[in-house]
Amino acid sequence: MNIAITNVCNRRCPFCYQSKIMENAKNSGGTEISLENFLHVIDFIIKSGEHKLHMVGGEPTLHRSFAEIVRIVGENPFIHQVILFTNGEFKPSTIEPIIKYSNKFVISINVPEPRYETGSRLKRLHNNLQHLSLNGVPFDLSYVVSTPDFDMSFLLDYTEKYGIKSLRWALAFPVVERAHHIVKEELKNIGRKVVSSLRMLNARGIKTYVDCPLPYCIFSDEDMGFLSRESLSVVNWGYCGLTLEVNPDLTIKACPVQREQERVPLSFFRNMQEMERFFFAKMSVYKANHILFEECRDCRYYLNNRCQGGCLGYSKDKYEGMQESGISALCSTLLSRDPHIRKLPFLKVREDRGMHQIYSSVSQQVKSETIDGICLRLWNELSSEPKLSSILKGKSMEEKNAALFFIERLQRIGFVDLYLIDRN
Repeated sequence: MNIAITNVCNRRCPFCYQSKIMENAKNSGGTEISLENFLHVIDFIIKSGEHKLHMVGGEPTLHRSFAEIVRIVGENPFIHQVILFTNGEFKPSTIEPIIKYSNKFVISINVPEPRYETGSRLKRLHNNLQHLSLNGVPFDLSYVVSTPDFDMSFLLDYTEKYGIKSLRWALAFPVVERAHHIVKEELKNIGRKVVSSLRMLNARGIKTYVDCPLPYCIFSDEDMGFLSRESLSVVNWGYCGLTLEVNPDLTIKACPVQREQERVPLSFFRNMQEMERFFFAKMSVYKANHILFEECRDCRYYLNNRCQGGCLGYSKDKYEGMQESGISALCSTLLSRDPHIRKLPFLKVREDRGMHQIYSSVSQQVKSETIDGICLRLWNELSSEPKLSSILKGKSMEEKNAALFFIERLQRIGFVDLYLIDRN
């Protein structure tokens, strides 16, 4: 899970997917997570049986209590690894607390091409890399391909000078307005050039991995063979998972593409497993509204859910027309609010060995839900987006309790939305 401990940054990278959030933060004076909320998130992660977290921003080292945050995770025996994502432009004193807990921390530093940097910034970055290296703090580099004329060759100097053996890279995708990104018409040319660069790095013993999905068709069969053998991550290149990120205000999104109004409070979930099920279901609606190229419709990888056609950001204009996601009401408040209940689109029911399963027709990542005959009848009642009161009307107390439990169960896994205002 990503924890955005601050929305403040000391850079303005033209491709940044957080640029809109940081702009809003700058206009409002900036926001950062309180220590109380940070402790709450840590407790949630541990109770979910997880032992790893990512600290992101903005620029996380700018948090006014950064040293205390490092101490909190460093001294917690249940947190085994922390990955800190940074631009590397911090004061040497800022990173001193991490040296004490270097057995837990890995620092991922995003590095720009030297042609886009000033001499003073580059000097500060190299001084910090040297400081980390001399003090035994593990770190790797990340690089974002944001223009067609990118050049990765400068990374060879970094990897040789600091003994780096792995590199994270990504394409800049159109997830926010006005941010630099690779347009879809350039993807196939970019794919060939990227593989050439990765072969260059591989020849020097550098392993690479990528975060976000890439359409298979931008690579030749030969290049895909190379990537599957040599990349640290290739299995899910075509299909994205979740990038669960907790904002300083303790609201969550699963992907930068997801609309801001669909943020959900952390308090809605009892553990990360519930959270993942919920957002996998929600994001399946985005995936169903996304197609990159017309030829995707007949592609075997697209049809069998191996490739979703690249980043969902390429279809972001379509998402504005999607129905609003509903309120995050807990079952205990449903009776007083009497919301409408709406099924998530693209969910279907199939029979399996005498039982029925609700499943997603557009994403194999959405775990199916087994239901009995009573729940099947309730599921069918939801087709007209009824109010809760009409679902409960005429039922016995036992039947009402069963219906409430079923609706809460469906909402926690993201299969239904609740909304209070009629759209007509």
